[in-house]
Amino acid sequence: MDALSGLEPFVFAARFRSYVKAGRHLGISSSAVAKSVSRLEARLGVQLLNRTTRSIGLTEAGAVFYERCRQALEDIRDAEATLHHAKGAPSGRLRVNVPHIVGRHLLMPLIADFVSRYPEIELDIALEDRIVDLIEEDIDVVIRSGNLPDSRLIARRLGDQHFITCASVSYLESNGHPLLPSEIQNHRCLRYRYPNTGLFAPWVYRPPHDQVRLPETMIFNNSDAALRAAADGLGLVHLPVYVARDAIASGQLIPLFEKYCMAIGSLWIIWPAVRTLSPKVRAFADFILERFAAMPEAFMPFRDGYGKIWFAEAPLGQLSSV
Repeated sequence: MDALSGLEPFVFAARFRSYVKAGRHLGISSSAVAKSVSRLEARLGVQLLNRTTRSIGLTEAGAVFYERCRQALEDIRDAEATLHHAKGAPSGRLRVNVPHIVGRHLLMPLIADFVSRYPEIELDIALEDRIVDLIEEDIDVVIRSGNLPDSRLIARRLGDQHFITCASVSYLESNGHPLLPSEIQNHRCLRYRYPNTGLFAPWVYRPPHDQVRLPETMIFNNSDAALRAAADGLGLVHLPVYVARDAIASGQLIPLFEKYCMAIGSLWIIWPAVRTLSPKVRAFADFILERFAAMPEAFMPFRDGYGKIWFAEAPLGQLSSV
């Protein structure tokens, strides 16, 4: 195995252009990564990386060596996946990346059942709203919304993200009860801003209310924080149904103009397109697809999903008449 010593630290140092990021990914210190790469270079008798105070980069020889090593490590993973498949029970470390709200409201309630079913799989779950590169960052599975232009990825649709506008009873009593989306411009709006782009999440409604001017009363980079602010009476909020459902069910928030709210994109489970899909990735993907299919109300318009239950039980006067 001496021939393989230092290959993984080298590959990830080259991929991330950083010893710190490579160490964080591998679970070792940055100095350990640097020493491992130095020992590899000494053993090979060639410089693989150019170091500066700010970053590292591949030398000409290092670029050639990197491609061969990357392929070799992928072949080793494929071989291990074949053996694990032959053994039966999926096992090993599984790196999963999901947005905060999806992790908190949809994924985490399922994790205990997954661990019970697959105790040999070691989950490494990251809740992040940034766009990640599965290939470059060596992530096994992500759940994301939006377009999927990368042909190196496989995606399966989990459901549509239907949104609902809400406000607290105290806010509506103090500021009036808007009946149409066009009336939003006269209210306080709690906006979500994407941390990776700085753009605001749109509030999309059906015509003729599809062009609505939104005041920016308060701005958040976390949907749960915006949810809490709305429950505290600070303004209107526009969230996925599966995020707002509990607050609506408890009476903390009141849904507004339900028939004009609509879906904005779909949720997808995504993994790299590889020659041999590892049993742990297959097990996780199949589990998520199975469990998400068992809760279709999370991906329905509010009126057709959770709203069917809550409209029957909510006190008169607490729901929009539109």
